[in-house]
Amino acid sequence: VPAHQLELALPPLPPADARRPAQAPDAAAGAAADQAGSPHLKLSPLARAVLFRLDAEQVHHLTLKLFHEFPALATAPFCQTVAADPVTLMGLRFPNRVGLAAGLDKNGECIDAWGRLGFGFVEIGTVTPRSQPGNPKPRMFRLPRQQAIINRLGFNNKGVDYLLDQVRASRGRYA
Repeated sequence: VPAHQLELALPPLPPADARRPAQAPDAAAGAAADQAGSPHLKLSPLARAVLFRLDAEQVHHLTLKLFHEFPALATAPFCQTVAADPVTLMGLRFPNRVGLAAGLDKNGECIDAWGRLGFGFVEIGTVTPRSQPGNPKPRMFRLPRQQAIINRLGFNNKGVDYLLDQVRASRGRYA
């Protein structure tokens, strides 16, 4: 999955005290690609401008909520085929080498959406036996010039029983 596709899910966002409408740093490249007909690049600057007006953690939770309720949003409107690049590691076969690390979806609420995005494997969680709130807020900070985000969420999660329920409810095949 190209990195620019993931931008809509988790865009690099400015700090709360520096909120402003923002253009994608590669606006010229985006405009050229728009002329070539890429539906993703037409949506990205608009979505980015809207999302940059919100707190980083609010955007994170909004995205997770939308992907949980509507997993098909993970591929609309920029569907494309993920190149087959299977790999076998320690006896496990993965459809490709690109995976999603643990911590993004701490409660396993978007398992089906991550599969639709084409990840070869998905680690879910940052789970503890019982629910806990994590670090005090604010705990996500945007670095727009570096196109990065600092995550200090901690171990906020709904607990292992909730996570296991989410795995059982997912539609995919998971080990």
